[in-house]
Amino acid sequence: MTAESDLRAALAHKAAAERFFADGNAGAARQEIARLEALEFSFLSVTDTPDYAPRRVTVCIVAYRRSADTALLLASIGALSRDEAFSFCLVSNAGEDLFDQCEIPAATRRIVTGANLGASLGRNAAIHGCGSEYMIFVDDDGFTGPDNIRALLATAQGHDAVAVRGRVISRGDFLNMPPHYDLGDFRVQSMMNIEGMTLWRTDALKLEWFDPLLYGHEGVDLTARLYPFYGPDAFLYDPDAILLHDFAASGDKRAEKMARMKKNDAYLAQVNPNLAPVKKAFYAYQATPIARHRLAVRRSLAALPRDTAGDTAATVLTTCYNGAGFIGQYAAAWKRQTNPNFRIVFLDDGSDDGSADLAQKAFDGVEGFTLIRTNRLGRGAALNRALAQVDTDIVLIADVDDIPVPQRVDWTLRAYAADPALQVAGFGIFDLNEPIREQTPFAIAPTSLTARALLGMPMPFPAFSFRKSAMTDPFDEDLKGGIDCEWLFRNCRRTEVKGCFFPTAAVSYAVHDGQISATRNETQKAVKRQAARAYHQSVLGTPGACDEDGVDLLTAATKLRSRTDKARLDDYATVLTRRILENPGGSAVQSVFGIYRGTMLRMGGWARSGAVGAAAGGAMPRDLRRVRKYKRIARVSVLLNVIVILAARWLALGGA
Repeated sequence: MTAESDLRAALAHKAAAERFFADGNAGAARQEIARLEALEFSFLSVTDTPDYAPRRVTVCIVAYRRSADTALLLASIGALSRDEAFSFCLVSNAGEDLFDQCEIPAATRRIVTGANLGASLGRNAAIHGCGSEYMIFVDDDGFTGPDNIRALLATAQGHDAVAVRGRVISRGDFLNMPPHYDLGDFRVQSMMNIEGMTLWRTDALKLEWFDPLLYGHEGVDLTARLYPFYGPDAFLYDPDAILLHDFAASGDKRAEKMARMKKNDAYLAQVNPNLAPVKKAFYAYQATPIARHRLAVRRSLAALPRDTAGDTAATVLTTCYNGAGFIGQYAAAWKRQTNPNFRIVFLDDGSDDGSADLAQKAFDGVEGFTLIRTNRLGRGAALNRALAQVDTDIVLIADVDDIPVPQRVDWTLRAYAADPALQVAGFGIFDLNEPIREQTPFAIAPTSLTARALLGMPMPFPAFSFRKSAMTDPFDEDLKGGIDCEWLFRNCRRTEVKGCFFPTAAVSYAVHDGQISATRNETQKAVKRQAARAYHQSVLGTPGACDEDGVDLLTAATKLRSRTDKARLDDYATVLTRRILENPGGSAVQSVFGIYRGTMLRMGGWARSGAVGAAAGGAMPRDLRRVRKYKRIARVSVLLNVIVILAARWLALGGA
């Protein structure tokens, strides 16, 4: 087929898809789009400047008509081409070159689509035609300068971000400026709810692409589809990257856009089940300072020096039983890791759904993949058997149904390299509904294992790593639930383990009926309760000093339901604090901080169940309750961070 016939086919598929879209038939619309995408942009016309080569960043402008605004924008940011990091891609969504009257920067690729295919397909044409690490899209009728473009890149690089959106300020129509244009003066996690001033990692875009049927909502839709692979901390708002732009040129245009957005909502409700929960999760998350603190942790991890010599390797340890439905995403996620210095030991424990064969096929030819087949050993014995095959000191736990973010191996190795004495390192987990899944109190800074263990499971096991040389006690092969928790607490009781929890999202946690936490929930709770009690007893030392009811309240195994419970919790926290302060170990301040943070948060839980809290909570929409929950936790956590800093200074001076 010729380029001309391919273009006619593309237009026919696009027109058919639009008709189905208008009729509310999302399934048929998606089928037509699939046929269009199968053409792989064979109809594009491409022209390059003599010095063009894809550089690290491609700045892309998609236009469907000639405009003085576009020429002014290009004149403003064209100087970026003098920087070796930036090249340009100018997409004419038309049958001719729309940039022929503009001053064309050096290192520019011009693409003519042949017809107006819509903004999303225009962007996809640029993604297809450019090989840069990052793509930055700027609206053709907006205005910005080089420093704003550089701000997007600096934020992406500094935070290992997959997408960064800028701040939009109206050029004059301030009364009709949408509230999501300007999110304030702080860098924070955000959906890509603007499209005209956004940076994306190109490998992420090629994983999902923009939906060709959308103009408006395309960034939000793409964020929701990528969220399970990258997590809430990978999508950012940068207040320093400013674009001047109006929502619509006139009242009629505004009404037209709003009508289209309603159709978009109806379409997305059918094709993107992730969208609604992910929007709620971001809304709750970005409303609290917790998000900014966890973003600072991500930035710190990205700044740690990398083991460039590659001397340190890690092993990913996975046990599986009937995980066939997850093998594809599991393999893809580990192949996307930014640091390749790891191996995988995958133990299939007698699956009858073909999991082992699927895993073997998914990793065929991949160096460092070891498959072990056993016959229903059980979780504890399977972990011991797999661990025996590990020949590296650093081990990462990975469940087959969970998805690691691309930086998980890299962050883990950087953490151990930065502190050679570190024996345990863990990260946060998230799911579609909750950007933070670990046990409360939510940490807002790297926190010691010792401190968090006093409040329950110190870090989520799906994002857990350890040194094999330090955690030498085997997993209990008789337990049916709580195996990971019991093993961790037992090793911590045996010897003081130096561990650190880094509170930033590293693993997408799958919630389904087949997992142990669902099928053996009561067993798991009982084991966790006993493990926490035993750990507290080891801290207190004196037989009988451990108030088991107090431990249960402190670790949230038992909910606070009365003032009597609150008094008992306070009494036990006081006893525990005094015992820790008698210990000259260096983790005393962090432990005290952890105890009192836990106490105050448990108080908050009790207050919410009181008459006033119940009356307010019962009337609150779920989203608003979630926002207030995170805000309440954030206020307590920030206050206690100040307290612990002052306490540390006081102890350093020898006390008063």
